[in-house]
Amino acid sequence: MFNRAWLHESIHMQLAALQAVGFAVGGIHAALYLRNRTKDLNLKAVKIAMVFGAAASLAQPFAGHFAGQSIAELQPAKLAAMESHFATSRHAPVYLGGIPNMEKQTVEWGIAIPGLLSLLAHNELNAEVKGLDQFPRENWPPVLVCHVAFQVMVAIGTAMAMLGGVFFWFLSRGDFPRWFLRLLVLFIPLGAVAIEAGWIVTEVGRQPWIIYGIVRTRDAVTPVPGMVYHFYLFVALYLGLAAATLWLLRRQILAVQKGEARAL
Repeated sequence: MFNRAWLHESIHMQLAALQAVGFAVGGIHAALYLRNRTKDLNLKAVKIAMVFGAAASLAQPFAGHFAGQSIAELQPAKLAAMESHFATSRHAPVYLGGIPNMEKQTVEWGIAIPGLLSLLAHNELNAEVKGLDQFPRENWPPVLVCHVAFQVMVAIGTAMAMLGGVFFWFLSRGDFPRWFLRLLVLFIPLGAVAIEAGWIVTEVGRQPWIIYGIVRTRDAVTPVPGMVYHFYLFVALYLGLAAATLWLLRRQILAVQKGEARAL
């Protein structure tokens, strides 16, 4: 647990969990409110859930900055893959969107913000950021996967932070317009999507290493036959648990709505 990456990874993930759950629960109750289901109860539930989700969303950029600086120090090849930063340079840019072109080693259709990667990684606009050219080609992570997954995570996280700020504004006024509640409904699954994208960055970005810089993934793969059946078993198990969880949550939500309606 207490390796050199534990602090930034755990803070980043805990905040992401609060974001995902807060927005999902808030969105579910916003949907019920919009359908005129025990409106007082659901509006209170939206406020409770979103206080946690919105606060975590506003804190997440700071945790992400801390994580980015740690990655720049501990796993610079991962950072270079995340940002499609092919050539070591100063005043290194961050790209919004874009697709890495592996042959030309450029980013196509992206919007470059000069110096921002240097600032995020080293707190200086003109700091040097290691590119993929500093590492043997066989030690490069899958750049396209890392870049796209990172862009998805950041885009959703930014949108959630903006929506979190808007939530606190409306909370201070004591009124939530319907368009805002409809937005919350759209965000029900997006926190989970951002978490999955983040874990793709984490796990794909450390390739080809299973123990970074020491043991390659290909050397750690078990030679024991039949392991694929264990994989299928665990997939079936977790799909079953997911289905049971959704059924129980749905039943609980409907029971609470009916009970509140009878009380009113």
